[in-house]
Amino acid sequence: MEHIHYNGMEIEEFNFPQIFKKPLKLYVWSYNQGKICNFHETEVVAILPKLPNHANIVCLDDGKVSWANNCGVLFNRISPRRATNKELAQWLAQGNGQRKDVENYTHVLYNYYADQDNNFVPDGIMIRKWGDSAWRFPTIDYMGIKEENEK
Repeated sequence: MEHIHYNGMEIEEFNFPQIFKKPLKLYVWSYNQGKICNFHETEVVAILPKLPNHANIVCLDDGKVSWANNCGVLFNRISPRRATNKELAQWLAQGNGQRKDVENYTHVLYNYYADQDNNFVPDGIMIRKWGDSAWRFPTIDYMGIKEENEK
């Protein structure tokens, strides 16, 4: 995920298409001549696939549908952390759910290079538990993984 900096804040941009069961409170913005404009916090309903010259973020501003070009969350507020490659591979191997890649293929296994156990799962990979219809970011909270210092 790309990080941007605006008014002293570090924002992690969300750009993987998804629809949220409940609107998420996120920051949205646009660019005008390379500068961030229209930066504000609002409820985001969906992130649609990007098309040239079209807004792809569906928002609810005071109950009215609006559109934005970019959205994200304060980086230091992202909690909990994204899973590592090894954690995701183990979670899937234990039969907990499935993953979806950027080509929209679903899988029940996850392969990665052996020297990348502790790398975080890359952007574009989404997961869901069996019986859950919503695709989510592979976070340790959603996957039910406890941090080492919490065990």
